[in-house]
Amino acid sequence: MRKLLLTLSFLIFQIPLFGQNTQRLNMMVNYGVIIPHSNELRPLAQSNISGFGVHYQFLKPEKKNWEICNCYHYLGLQLSWHNFGNQDVLGSALSLSATFEPILWKKGKTRLSLLSGIGTSYLNRVFDPNDNPDNVFFSSRLSFLGFVAPRLEYRFSEKWALE
Repeated sequence: MRKLLLTLSFLIFQIPLFGQNTQRLNMMVNYGVIIPHSNELRPLAQSNISGFGVHYQFLKPEKKNWEICNCYHYLGLQLSWHNFGNQDVLGSALSLSATFEPILWKKGKTRLSLLSGIGTSYLNRVFDPNDNPDNVFFSSRLSFLGFVAPRLEYRFSEKWALE
């Protein structure tokens, strides 16, 4: 099951919604690990994270949009859910983020971009001295979310790409 989730996390199904691929809808599956930043977190970091998400993006190929970063870029919204692998202690998160993805390089069917986003997450299990004293990762149900991720994409067709 883990190998299947890992493989699916690299396959992205893209649905062009209107002409010239200026809008797209990505559906993704994620699988990862928790990297502890201290020894006391190592027991909780033994679990794996899995999740899925939907990402809507649009690109306007206009001069004023090019001038923002001297490149074409996608703007979007991403909704995702992640299970932290230890439901009793860490629980799961539902996240909503706004995204900005400039296209850094493109040649043929290959494209390099830098996806960044900012948003919020709702966490269903947080630290509580009585009910959940082991959760030293999350202290508030509402949490800030920020990310940056390089993306290398190869397009097979209008609707399918590998990232």
